Amino acid sequence: MANEQAARLEAEKYAHAVQMKSDEEIMKLRRNLEQAHEELRLRSKSSSFKKLIRHFEQAQGELRRRVPCW
Repeated sequence: MANEQAARLEAEKYAHAVQMKSDEEIMKLRRNLEQAHEELRLRSKSSSFKKLIRHFEQAQGELRRRVPCW
């Protein structure tokens, strides 16, 4: 019984750590997306407009792949 409880606690600890890492990655992706969006807005008239759009779309696609409810 004690071994089962210890295993369950270890599994919960691992699951919590994985969730924290996932949450951090989601926050990072959202920050990157927001930065890309702001850069796109600021440089929309520049010659690098198409490159910025691609960057924004890539960040948005990556976030959607990692966060299904986005």
